[in-house]
Amino acid sequence: MRSRFSAYATKHSAYIAQTYAKQEQSAHLESEINEWAKQTCWVKLTIVDTDYQDSSEHFVEFKAEYIHDNALCVLHERSRFIQESGDWRYIDGDIKTHDTIKELTRNSPCPCGSGKKYKRCCQ
Repeated sequence: MRSRFSAYATKHSAYIAQTYAKQEQSAHLESEINEWAKQTCWVKLTIVDTDYQDSSEHFVEFKAEYIHDNALCVLHERSRFIQESGDWRYIDGDIKTHDTIKELTRNSPCPCGSGKKYKRCCQ
């Protein structure tokens, strides 16, 4: 989960597409991920819980904060992973909540924690 978050934060769409389970990969997946990554600035990941169902399936519940259209948003999801050829791959996720936390103004403190104003950082 952390590597996928880092890939979203650095806009590495090829890596994100590669971490999907083979059954979930499609011809347009990487371009869709790339388009979404361009529109967002990912700032914080919190792992809420992990749950192993068996040796081949794993769940990770997380909250990810990101900026989109000058708003700080939070995505709370329980993601399902499967092991393929020794690597954990993302299958799907159940979104628990997906909310806007607050609107950001140019002079707001940047939510990434840099200590800078939003206009000088992640805007």
